Amino acid sequence: MLNLKQMKISIMQPYFLPYINYFKLISKSNKFLILNDVNYPKKKFVNRNSFTLNGNLEWALPVSKISQNKKIKDHYFYEFNNNKIKLKKIFFNYLNSYQFFDQTLLDKLFLSTNERVDLFIKDSISIICDYLDIETEILLTSELKNINDNGQDKILNICEYYQASEYLNLPSGKNLYNADDFLKKNIKLKFISELDNNFPSSSILDVIFFYGKKSVINFLRH
Repeated sequence: MLNLKQMKISIMQPYFLPYINYFKLISKSNKFLILNDVNYPKKKFVNRNSFTLNGNLEWALPVSKISQNKKIKDHYFYEFNNNKIKLKKIFFNYLNSYQFFDQTLLDKLFLSTNERVDLFIKDSISIICDYLDIETEILLTSELKNINDNGQDKILNICEYYQASEYLNLPSGKNLYNADDFLKKNIKLKFISELDNNFPSSSILDVIFFYGKKSVINFLRH
């Protein structure tokens, strides 16, 4: 059984097939929570990304009636089945020439029938984690009761709920949190080191098919 004194928590908004450092953060955590009960962020990478390791392809899975006044969990994909089929074909046509292309993995990523944005993304994150031997538990913040704060207070309350000893985040989050506030709750705020510039913000799927499963697993261990 996990010693609660070693409980490491990380929390991020849901992104569809995000970049490799998102998964490095997950891999360093005991529990990873998808922050799905905050307002939908416009012009973010919730439903879109790019492949940049062998050219440049920007792509998206359209979301219906995006509103910053609605929670992420209250959004659904637009014409889900048709657009899912179209996007899978785009992925195949672009990625199938890669040395480590894996049709089985691609198929699994598009099997989900969850039209709700956060649930579909949670499925894809779980599939990638399983593929990369990441055993971190994946959860949704909306599943927690009586945690209705925003910003840092919400994060602190989630950490306390799970009796976390550490809250892990990416360096881009340094301006969002105050380490002293975490220490008052006996929680260490830690920012993990990101992989270097050999790994741009390209989607994890691009990285896996370009470098191969074994290499990516090795990258995540550093």
